[in-house]
Amino acid sequence: MKILAFCGGASNADTFRMQLLPIVHALEEDGVVFRFVQGTHKVPPPRGYAEYFGPPPHYTFTTDFSVDELERNGFSQNSEQVSDTPEDTLRNLLPLDRIGSINNNGYKEDVAWLNKILEVEGPYPK
Repeated sequence: MKILAFCGGASNADTFRMQLLPIVHALEEDGVVFRFVQGTHKVPPPRGYAEYFGPPPHYTFTTDFSVDELERNGFSQNSEQVSDTPEDTLRNLLPLDRIGSINNNGYKEDVAWLNKILEVEGPYPK
């Protein structure tokens, strides 16, 4: 079995692999093959969270990732808007009405790049 693993925004494939290392090692012993991928757009992590997102460089799947916007919406080192998971925290800080505006900002390039990975290295199970 192959697993194509996507890291989140403002992280990188190496950090994501390290975060999942115990699971990765256990599954690799059973023949599972992992391919960790990251976005292609370099971004800085939110201020005060460099250690949380791992060592640089940091990437995202959109050119619309904005540390300034996250901070305007209340994301800071002392944020009270922390949710149960980091992903939920970021979803809460990026307004849903922006989803339409970010659909074409960098995603097309990354989707093309991911399709190339699937062509060359696939298939991956659905």
